[in-house]
This record gives sequence, C-alpha cells and structure tokens, in this order.
Amino acid sequence: MADQYHLVFFPYIALGGVSELQVGRATIWNFDSNPNRIADGAIKTRVAELLQMYREPGRLAANSTPIRNIGIVTLPGNGFRPLTQREADDVQELRSALFLCSLAKNTRISSLNGGFMVFTAENFDVVRQNFVLGDDNFAESSGVLVRMTKIGRKIGEVSFTRPAYINSPTRFAYDETLLGELRFIRRRNRALYRRIMNATGVFLESYYNNPTVDFRARVLLQAAAFEMLLELRGEARRAFKSEIERLLSKSGERKFRYKYQVWDKKVSESRTLKAIWADRFFTLRNHVIHGDAVHPNEYVFRNAQHHLVVAPLMFIMCVKQLINEWRTLSAKPRVFFERIDWRVIREADGYDPEERGFQITDDIAARFGFAEI
Repeated sequence: MADQYHLVFFPYIALGGVSELQVGRATIWNFDSNPNRIADGAIKTRVAELLQMYREPGRLAANSTPIRNIGIVTLPGNGFRPLTQREADDVQELRSALFLCSLAKNTRISSLNGGFMVFTAENFDVVRQNFVLGDDNFAESSGVLVRMTKIGRKIGEVSFTRPAYINSPTRFAYDETLLGELRFIRRRNRALYRRIMNATGVFLESYYNNPTVDFRARVLLQAAAFEMLLELRGEARRAFKSEIERLLSKSGERKFRYKYQVWDKKVSESRTLKAIWADRFFTLRNHVIHGDAVHPNEYVFRNAQHHLVVAPLMFIMCVKQLINEWRTLSAKPRVFFERIDWRVIREADGYDPEERGFQITDDIAARFGFAEI
C-alpha cells in the first residue's frame, strides 16, 4: 500500500514579506519564499501541484492566477504524515496566536484605505489535504456535524477559487511585540497563556467576513470571549464593566452619570466611557440571549461607533494590559504602551461628517515614565 501524506496549510494567510513564524511546536512558512525547504523532490512537486489548485477570483477558474504566499504548517518529526490529536492542537494554537497578533495590527489601522490591510478569520482558515505520490487522484473531506467526502477528483483539474469576501493583503501585518510576549508567557505563565488562547479561539469565530454570519452570533461569541479572558464571576455585566474600567481607564479619567437597566427598572451611577461601553455591550448580549427585540441602534455606541468595531479594540487592549500586569507582578518592565480613548477619529471635510469613537494610540507619557495626561 502506497504511503499517504498529509499537507496542512493556510491558503489565504497572505504571508507576503514573511518567511516563517513559529508558535509553540508549530511553524508556518511561506512556500513561495522557501520551496526548497521540502528536501524530497517528489513531495515538493506534489505540494506545489496541490497549492496551484487554489486560485484568485477570475472569469475562468482554470485561467485565474494561483494564490501566492500560502503558508504551510510543519511540526517536529511529522514529515507530512497525518496529524495526531496533539499536533492538531498545535495547529489550532498557531492559528489563534497569529489571528490575535493580526487583530492587534488591525486595531491600529486608521487610514482611509486601511481596509485593504485588514485580516479576518478567513485568512486563518486551515486546509488539510491527503495525497499519495504517483497518484493524481485525491479525496476531499469536509464537515463536522455531517462529514462529507468527494472521491475521484484529479489534481490539476479542480480549482478552489478564493471567495470575494476574503481579503488578500499584500503583506502579512502582525504585532511582533505581542507575538514575542505570547511566546514568553507560554513558557513562564501557562495559565495566563491558556486564558488568552482560549478566549482568542472564541473571538476568532466572531470575526469572519462572510456575510452569512449573524450579527447576534458575533455579539454572543465576543461577549463569551471577554468572559473567558477576564474570568468574570458572579454578576457578569457588573464584573465586566468594572474590569474594563480597572484595566483600561487612566487615573483621573472623566466619569459620566448614566442609567442602566436592572430587570424592569433603571439605576444610575458614574463610570468612565469605557465602562459605559461595557455595560451597553453586555446589555445587548443579554437582550440577544433572552430573545428580546433588538433595535438596530442598540448595536451602535453613542450613535457613533458599532459595538463590533469597539469590541476588538477593547479585547486587544485587555490582553495587553493583562500581560503588562503579570510582568509588573513578576518585577519585569511593561512592554505595551498604548491607550484607548474616545476621540475625534476623523475630522469633517466637504464630503464626510466628523467621525468619533474609541481609538488606540501610543501612550507617550507611560512609555517615558511621565505623569499620566
């Protein structure tokens, strides 16, 4: 019986400008930059043929351009063999870490054309392909609840076109400092690392650009990710806004009087805008869970910024602040110097009105040890 090989790759990760990255035991590397990394000539040829089937959108799939900068995943001692459960977990860990670091980069994009550089969950989709040398036929299996397999397909005669809603940036943009810190805490604080990775895995599922994913599902997934990351206990909404305020608000930050819903009555208190956002976001989550009618305005904070735009900013800032806190407790210097504030993001001009919302910026005062401003 011929040997069966197993290729694991990220077809849409767009590793332009990056040769390889490693998280834990898994390494992802750019096939276009390193084709000779596969020493066996027959395996290298077959891998190239498989990757050629993944194409950019075009009028005729057979004449479209092959996708470039595809990322291949390798693990120590695996040699393109079928994955064990531990190796499959290693791939998932790699996927979550790379998504988190790209999400961190997304949150700093502010230019008008910045959307072309945004990575979404689809860029981190994993494809697993079995193949046998000397046989051009392959089988395609997919599905979780219902596993479906198509056999009798021939390499080179089948094309997989990138869906139009999957962005394909020219370069792989990621937060290098955050990736370095994830590697560090993986060795030094496994509990915190697992919290971050578990929460990120859930947040990732909310971040698909596919328009068929329901907004309500995205809200519930992101709220669950925050609950996991911040280890919320007791009355979750109060705990959530208190943690957001504790982690992200600066000393002396202005507080606003506002009213919030407790069962069938309104209660008032004073909080920072970040905590008020947390209250509104978790209230939206509660309304969705209980099947209440949700008005479109509930998805927008202060009639200005969509909750699904704010939540990634807050999530990334919470991750970084948790790492900073652990470093401080371990007598190590902090490594992240950013702040999030409600501000004018874009001035009004002759075409568009003023845009306000939360934005992450460099915290120069904290970086150089000045008093908070």
